[in-house]
Amino acid sequence: PKIGAAIADADIIISMNHFKGHEQAGFGGALKNLGMGCASVAGKLELHSAAQPKIETENCIGCNICVKHCAHDAVHLNAGRKAEIDYDKCVGCGQCVALCQHDGAVMGAGDTSERMNYKIAEYSLAVVKNKPNFHVSFIMNVSPECDCWNHNDAAIIPDLGILASTDPVALDKACADMVIQAPILHTGNALSAGHEHDDLCGHDKFHLMHPDTDWLAGLRHAEKIGLGTMNYELVKI
Repeated sequence: PKIGAAIADADIIISMNHFKGHEQAGFGGALKNLGMGCASVAGKLELHSAAQPKIETENCIGCNICVKHCAHDAVHLNAGRKAEIDYDKCVGCGQCVALCQHDGAVMGAGDTSERMNYKIAEYSLAVVKNKPNFHVSFIMNVSPECDCWNHNDAAIIPDLGILASTDPVALDKACADMVIQAPILHTGNALSAGHEHDDLCGHDKFHLMHPDTDWLAGLRHAEKIGLGTMNYELVKI
C-alpha cells in the first residue's frame, strides 16, 4: 500500500531516525521523519506548498547546478545565464536552495521555517495519535543538510550515540541539546571552515548553518498541541 494508507492502518508506530541538519526545518529528527516521512504524496506537497524558493539574480553565477539537479525540470538559465524558476512546475522541495553555494537560490517569502515546522508537528500528531509509539534517533554522521539529496557535506560533530523515547518531542529536544553542547569536527565541513579555531560548544549549530530556520518554534508548537513535552530526563545505559 501507499505510505499514507500504510501509516493510517498501522497499530503501532516505531520510527528510526538519522539526526542531522536541515536547510528548511533547522534539523531533521523524529518529528521530521514522522511528519514529512509518513505523509502521503499529497501531504508532502501540502507541507512544501508555500515554500517555493526564489532566485536572487545578483548572486546567481550561472553555474547550472540547480538546473541539473531539479527533479521537476522547474529551473532553467535565461538568456543572461541567470537561473529562473517555473512556478507551475516547482513543488517547493528546496533542493536548489540546498545546492546553491552563492545564495542565488533562497527561500521565498511565502513561507517560513516556523510555519513548516508547525505543519510537520501537526502531521506528526496525526501519525501517532491514539497509537502506541516509540522512536529511536541516531546522532551519528550529523551532516548539515537533509538526507534527501544525492550529496552531503562532512559530519559537523563527533558521533554521540543513540537516543530513544516514547516522546518524539522530548527526543528531538534531547538530541538537539547534545549536538549544541558537542564540539565541532575540524574536517572542512559546513561549520569548521568559518570557525577554524572554535569548538562551538554550547552554540546552536543548526542556526549557525541555516540562519533562516527556527527549529525550536516547531518543538514549542508540538508541545502546545499535545504531541509531547520538551522536558526530559536523560538516562544513560
